[in-house]
Amino acid sequence: MSAAAAPAAEAVQTSEPLLGLRGVKAYYGSIIALKGVAKCELGVARGKKLHDKRQTEKQRYDNVMHELQMIGQRDLLCGLHVHVELPDPDDRVDIMMRMLPYLPLFIALATSSPFWRARPTGLKGYRLAAYDELPRTGVPELFRTPAEYDSYIAALVKAGVMEDSSYVWWAIRPSMKHPTLELRAPDSCTLVEDSVAIAALYRTLARRLTRNPWQNWDLTAVTRAIVVENKWRAQRYGVHGTFVDISGNGAISLGDALGALFYVGTHVGDAGTPNANGVTYDSTKDGDWFDESTGNMGADGSIAGPAGSVTGPAGSMK
Repeated sequence: MSAAAAPAAEAVQTSEPLLGLRGVKAYYGSIIALKGVAKCELGVARGKKLHDKRQTEKQRYDNVMHELQMIGQRDLLCGLHVHVELPDPDDRVDIMMRMLPYLPLFIALATSSPFWRARPTGLKGYRLAAYDELPRTGVPELFRTPAEYDSYIAALVKAGVMEDSSYVWWAIRPSMKHPTLELRAPDSCTLVEDSVAIAALYRTLARRLTRNPWQNWDLTAVTRAIVVENKWRAQRYGVHGTFVDISGNGAISLGDALGALFYVGTHVGDAGTPNANGVTYDSTKDGDWFDESTGNMGADGSIAGPAGSVTGPAGSMK
């Protein structure tokens, strides 16, 4: 089953999507309860059997199953997809590329798939290990312009590999259906509050990268290789592991990696406008939030306001 929240205009206004998702979750729960079973949102299905599962009855999925064969039958996976609309849709490829270093953070924060076919895997998040069997998954290539991305899509379509760009299943991609940049890396979260917090963090980072085009503009093949390694470490250890520092300065904990992002704050509103926590945006500080009373950026540690906020030491979200 899948559920979707209505679009939210502001990241701090999380009550509407939070209540919406809670309502959908309760509705599904009431239906399942009639069958005498309980539900739990996870990144993978916990059942042992694969052959008795039925695909969605659409021509698209008929084509996918024909192409993927056994791999498609194993694709019993549940992810959290977050869409963020950028001011200029042509910026999506650039922002996608510059968002790559943050993908392992989203994966680690959302890990909810330690099982596969009713067996513990030893991984905090097994979903992406199974999903990476599919073609065109994982960390995107270092495309920097829409022209490069469009050339890649056109080559595959002309060769008959796929019908359109919706068959590119990267951890983050420009949506074909919507004018958005779609985050696809996280597992389906067990708690609705975690889903909303991750969505708010993603929106915050997308806004920062949009307003600061110099941020992460110099990513290289080495950087991408480190992101791929950190993706694995996020799958294996979740919030309890360490990442390879992009700058080459050794290992960095998830808490420290998140702490480096906390100064981004809620980052919603115009210059001089306090956010929900009384923190003011100052355009003179590279588009960051800071607390005028303390002089500290993001002093409250909030990402999404009252719903889905992260408080306490960096990395204390889970």
